[in-house]
Amino acid sequence: MGAGTADLASMDDEDLVARVAAGDRRAYAVLVDRHLDRTVAVARRLLNGSAEAEDVAQEAFLRLWRHAD
Repeated sequence: MGAGTADLASMDDEDLVARVAAGDRRAYAVLVDRHLDRTVAVARRLLNGSAEAEDVAQEAFLRLWRHAD
């Protein structure tokens, strides 16, 4: 059986990425919940507050989904 959402929330990022590589959408959601705000904040700093920051963050997480291994 798969891990429940609470179990996933207690996993470290490396284990979650391994699960994402296996197609686990719940693990992906945990990673997005854990890191999206910080990723957008960093993108805003790098892009001088550009509205493009959210697009950059979304693309980063999309690449994680597609290329996790």
